[in-house]
Amino acid sequence: MVLLIAISAVAGYFVGYNFGYNAALIQAPVVTTAPTATTTPLKEAVKIGIMVPLSPPGDYKSGQIQLDAYRLGFKWVNDHGGVLGGRQIVMIGPYDDQGKPEIGVTMTRRLITDDGVAAIVAGWHSSVGLAQAKVANELKTPLINPASWTDEIPKLHSDYVFKIAVFNTEITLLMMPFLKQKAYKHIVFLGEDTDYGIDQGNSIETFLKSENIPYESFQKIIFPYDAVDFRSYLLQIKAMTPKPDVLIFAAVYQSMYLIPKQAKELGLYDMMDIIVGWDYPAWSPDWWEVAGEAGIGPIFPALFHPSLMTESGKEFQKAFKDAYGYDPSIYAFWAYDAIRVMADAIGRAGSTDREAITDALKESRYAGCLGEIFFETDPEKWPAIWNQWTGHILLMMQYTEVKQKFEDAKVVYTPL
Repeated sequence: MVLLIAISAVAGYFVGYNFGYNAALIQAPVVTTAPTATTTPLKEAVKIGIMVPLSPPGDYKSGQIQLDAYRLGFKWVNDHGGVLGGRQIVMIGPYDDQGKPEIGVTMTRRLITDDGVAAIVAGWHSSVGLAQAKVANELKTPLINPASWTDEIPKLHSDYVFKIAVFNTEITLLMMPFLKQKAYKHIVFLGEDTDYGIDQGNSIETFLKSENIPYESFQKIIFPYDAVDFRSYLLQIKAMTPKPDVLIFAAVYQSMYLIPKQAKELGLYDMMDIIVGWDYPAWSPDWWEVAGEAGIGPIFPALFHPSLMTESGKEFQKAFKDAYGYDPSIYAFWAYDAIRVMADAIGRAGSTDREAITDALKESRYAGCLGEIFFETDPEKWPAIWNQWTGHILLMMQYTEVKQKFEDAKVVYTPL
């Protein structure tokens, strides 16, 4: 039996049960003032820069969800006394990076040199997040990235850049116990020709060897990132001898919905297990709309489960649903936590000095939505550990009927 794993680069893992996008929110104008009311004059407030993709070709839907979470983070901090003896924190931005690295660079420089922010919270698309991180490092400004998955950000070994989201190598490693349990022998990787897709394939191959997974063969197939017809690749895999018993594919956007649909049409569901690499089936309305009946059966990893939520997470989930009318995704939890972690560091630093905030971030121990957040630096542990939170827990889930809610999905594997 073949295992089909769809692993996506965008970023994050999602919690949203049955949520739909609010068109009015998605089209919200870009503003350059705080998202919540404040009585503190701007010159006395602590300025935190925010960047998200809010227009095409960027993933503007996810950017809006991030922004919604950021706003609640600012509100929570200000409602609880602000920082530094009652000073409010204010959002400078949100600046729209449009999913383009060059705009991310320009906006990061603007926030630091023109706007004079004390710190930055930004990062969605990996390429943009990496570009933003390089500028923050160059200009010695603390930045928390709550969403970009690329290994290249922690590999910068920057004293100023911190990561809350998982990174590609970590996701691969967290999936290894499940693959080992299933004991698949013949493995095929199908990935897009981006840093994400290529890196994911390489890290899977590396960990299959290092974690003593009992496999016999591993093959890689790379496709153009903008492909929409995968039948030739899937037929090639279907015809392989010996028959693969694991196909791992790393894809984003349309690909992540179309590959399972086309795989079922070609009869691969009768030959293989289907595993989707990140939990967009848990939150995306497009999963059922595009995949239809092909949405039944695939196994997907999830970095969230109701049993994992802290009291802070439960409070945030309720506040988010009350404010916006839909449930937050996992990366919304990370975005919210990023604001609170940054505010906590500013408070402990005792000033808006960027070096002091950076030093305080390194000592963070913050009770986040899904556990205590602290930043680890141990380049010998994994290939990409530098100012990185590694407290993520990964479950493997599976839908068993059409339009099933995430909370009703079957838990196929848990490390707990």
